[in-house]
Amino acid sequence: MGGYGSSRWNEHTPKRTVESGLTLNVTRLIGRIIPRKYVTMGGGYRTKIVWRKNGTEIAWISCELRHANGTPWLVLSYSVGNQPQLYIVGLLSTPCQFGGQRWYFACPVCGRRAGCIFLPPGEQVFACKRCHRLTYASVQTAHYDDRNPLVGPLAALINVYARIEAVERRISRCHPRSRNRKRIEARLERLYSHALIARAGDVLRGYSSAV
Repeated sequence: MGGYGSSRWNEHTPKRTVESGLTLNVTRLIGRIIPRKYVTMGGGYRTKIVWRKNGTEIAWISCELRHANGTPWLVLSYSVGNQPQLYIVGLLSTPCQFGGQRWYFACPVCGRRAGCIFLPPGEQVFACKRCHRLTYASVQTAHYDDRNPLVGPLAALINVYARIEAVERRISRCHPRSRNRKRIEARLERLYSHALIARAGDVLRGYSSAV
């Protein structure tokens, strides 16, 4: 039996994170960068997608919307190092309950539906999180903080409250009578009563009494 930091986790190579590379979000792309009418009604559209960090441009790609037999798709063009990349990314849609469509990418590697596709360092092609075997930075740090008797309880509480805020933002964007809103509200109730809050509170009380 070992104490804090006694495991062999430090010898394990962690997965790459989505935050380490570039992300294409279909919700932000269609409507904010490419007008929705060009996607639904047909017609070509060309734009430049730019990534910035602290106000400084760090990367950009060329994106062109095309149609074939009524089906929209994108042509991505950019360079990685000295190697030019040019390939197609399909667009898929599902109907919304109160009209309209929700769009997704068709992953260029596996063809699965994805709301985001990623280009991590060292890769050539945007693909879904599963194909690039990515995780989120918060997932990697969550368990590490749990093992720390000083940081763990506070990190657990912060993580829960961050999830609650994210769910509340989703609720504010939903139609008042949509089924999706009811499902998200139920998830919010579960978060409020989640055992993690009680567990973190118990640990905090135990730590305070010990001090």
